[in-house]
Amino acid sequence: MYALTLTIAAALSAAMVASTPTQIQLVHDLLDKYDKKAKPMWDNTKPINVSFTVSLYQILELNEPQQFVLLNAWIIERWYDEFLYWSPMEYQNITELRLPYDSIWLPDTTLYNSLVMKDDDTRRLLNAKLTTDLQRRASLIELLYPTIYKFSCLLDLRFFPFDVQNCTMIFSS
Repeated sequence: MYALTLTIAAALSAAMVASTPTQIQLVHDLLDKYDKKAKPMWDNTKPINVSFTVSLYQILELNEPQQFVLLNAWIIERWYDEFLYWSPMEYQNITELRLPYDSIWLPDTTLYNSLVMKDDDTRRLLNAKLTTDLQRRASLIELLYPTIYKFSCLLDLRFFPFDVQNCTMIFSS
């Protein structure tokens, strides 16, 4: 049992070491002249379509006197970046990569009716997943992160527990 575990661990380590130089080269080639402040499209007149999904995890607080809601949620943002495209054939068929979120262009998606104005206080960005798309000659970027939203909402709990609340979150970029 011990020898088998050791052999598998050694084989996995060898496989990871063998692919590391290619991944390092790919990251270097992608980010060498990449400017995260530049719009990630060759045609600057076209809009960037960002898919934005909110998955509610937990309602932390409904505060009627102060008229706000506090939510714990997961956000998924997806868009294409034409400057982070690579040909998998040139990099040992690597089609997917993860990069630190702060090394790439990010949409400035904001909750407009937020009661907390600093994003750093409410969200924790994680690594971005890049998947190269040969047809589009771009990479699909997927950014998944947890967040806490505190936003204004007119609450009327007079008929609790038979009430219905409608709170609108206004996102924009």
